[in-house]
Amino acid sequence: MEEKLDIILEQLKKLQSLPSQIEAMQKELKSLKGAVTDMAESIEFIENEADRVKESVKNKAGKEQVDLLKDSLAKMEESMTRKLEDFENRSRRQNLFFGVPELGETQVENQIKKDILETLMGFPSIETERRIHRSIDPPEGRDPSMSDFSATVTEKKC
Repeated sequence: MEEKLDIILEQLKKLQSLPSQIEAMQKELKSLKGAVTDMAESIEFIENEADRVKESVKNKAGKEQVDLLKDSLAKMEESMTRKLEDFENRSRRQNLFFGVPELGETQVENQIKKDILETLMGFPSIETERRIHRSIDPPEGRDPSMSDFSATVTEKKC
């Protein structure tokens, strides 16, 4: 029986030390909870920073795309300007007449009035204030006479 009492006393001593062990475990658990909370906050901060970096990279890529589009538009504008100038120059060429016969200045003017303005365009009795210019060095096979009819034509008043 004494043995049983000794065993019971030992068990009782162990039970008496149990509250101090539980208290130590609770302290350890609180410190672990604090560490887990700190880690969760750190992870949240890192995720926010990663999102900010992703957004920054997107913005940078967007800016690069905008710059590429600006360059592309500038090239297109330059090309369109060149085409417009070419079309304008080509439309001016339509105002020139080649192949007018070599006559005196008044005879050339009368010939132009008769052949071009009156016959082709249907303007009866027209006076023009245009002059005919001779090309100093005409291209091969072309008449040196050129005339520009882009000015206003007025009808002859009787």
